[in-house]
Amino acid sequence: MDTQHYGHEQDAAAERMQERQMALQHLQTMKQRSTEAGVAIAERVATAAEALIAMPPPSIDAEREVIDTVFRSLDVMALLVHDAGRRQQGYPPAALHEAVHMLLEQMERIKPKSH
Repeated sequence: MDTQHYGHEQDAAAERMQERQMALQHLQTMKQRSTEAGVAIAERVATAAEALIAMPPPSIDAEREVIDTVFRSLDVMALLVHDAGRRQQGYPPAALHEAVHMLLEQMERIKPKSH
């Protein structure tokens, strides 16, 4: 086996692990902000994203999709928390229901099936 290739694979795996850890830290922060803002659906998104991060990825492509989905969930959670603050100021609610629904459907689709 080519040792240079093996070293590159090790570096890529370490980078993916670091990316997962960073995403998990951001998720925990957003989950706390969601709880403080009283945004239950954002907490549900965070819990689903945490479950995705916890699963062992079956392939590199699946890993990329998981990480992309987790970062998308962070964006949606930030919008939900921001929207909750604006509603407290008297603004009408933003139309985020569809985005949340599609995100939760995607998370359900990519998580491993229980046997």
